Amino acid sequence: MRAIQWFTVVALVFGLTGPATAQRTTAEDAVRRAEDYCRRIGVTVSGQPTATFPAALRGGSGPQRYFQERWRVRFPSGAIVEIADATGVITEYSHDSVFGRIDANAAPGPAIPVEQALKTAETALAATGQAMELGPHTVRESFSVLPPRAGGHFWTVSWGRLHQGVPFYEDHVTAMIHAETGDLRVLALIFPSPPQPNSSIKPLMLLKRDQSRVRAESFLKGLGADRLELLTDHPLPTGVVLVQPNRFWEDENSNRRIPGPVRPAWLLLYKVGDKNAYLLYIDTQSGAVIGGQNASPLGGPFPFKRPAKSKAVPPKAKKGSSKAVK
Repeated sequence: MRAIQWFTVVALVFGLTGPATAQRTTAEDAVRRAEDYCRRIGVTVSGQPTATFPAALRGGSGPQRYFQERWRVRFPSGAIVEIADATGVITEYSHDSVFGRIDANAAPGPAIPVEQALKTAETALAATGQAMELGPHTVRESFSVLPPRAGGHFWTVSWGRLHQGVPFYEDHVTAMIHAETGDLRVLALIFPSPPQPNSSIKPLMLLKRDQSRVRAESFLKGLGADRLELLTDHPLPTGVVLVQPNRFWEDENSNRRIPGPVRPAWLLLYKVGDKNAYLLYIDTQSGAVIGGQNASPLGGPFPFKRPAKSKAVPPKAKKGSSKAVK
C-alpha cells in the first residue's frame, strides 16, 4: 500500500447500537472529494488537511443530521467538508473565512442581490452529488445575532426533501450565504431519514385531518390530560407530511427515532393545561400516535401518566419442581 504523507488521518471508534458497516471510502478519496467540492464552488484550500472517520456529531450530542456515516475533512484555511462514506455525496460544508474579511461587530451594510445568493446556493447544492427529491426553494434575509451585526447578516436558501411529492417534516437542505460578501458560509443536507421504499405511499394516506384530531384528543385524554386546546397559529405544515416515528411518549427526554421507513402523518399541536404544549404525529393509515415533541416554550414538565408497559411475568414454579439453574 502506498504511504499517504500529505494529510492526517484520525480514526475514531464509538459505541454503536447496531452492527458497524464496512468502510467504503479511503481517507485519500475523502480528501480528494473534499478538495474537488471546494474547487467546484470556487473556494481555494491549502495546507495539510485532517480526515476523520466517522465524523462525530456537531456539538457532541443530538440527533444525526445524515442517515449514513461520514468522513470529516478539515482544511487549515478554515473549510470543513463532510462526505458520506457509502456514496461519496457531500453532506455538509462550512467555512468561517468571511469573518476575517469584515468587521463582524459593525452595523450591517447593504445585502447582495437575492439572485446572486440563490445562484451561489444552487451551485453549492449541485456540486454535492445528492439525488434526493427536493421541493421548490425558499429564500429569506435574516440576522443570526441581535441586535443586527454585519457578521450575522445572511441570505438563507432552503429546499424541503420530498418522497413521491410528499414533504418530509424534518429533512431539508439549507445554504447560508453571507449577505454582504456573497461567501457561502454553510451548506448542509439535513437528511436523518434513509431513502424510502419505492412502493406507493398514497394508499397509506387514509385518515382525514378531522379524524386525526379525534384520535389525538382521545390519546391525550387517555394519558390523563385535560383542558386541551388545538393550536393553529403556528408555522407547522397543514397537510400530510412524512415523519420518522419516535419514542417521545415513552420518554419525554428522548426523541429517539425508531428505525424503519418514514410514515405519512398529520401534525397536531395541543396546549395542555396552562403551560404545556405538545406536538403529536398521527399516522394516516392506522390513526395511531407514532411520535411527538415537547413544544412548551421552556420544555415544561411532562404532566401525563406513562402509557402502560407490558412486562413478562415468569410462571410460578409448580410444587415440588426444581428451580431453574442460572
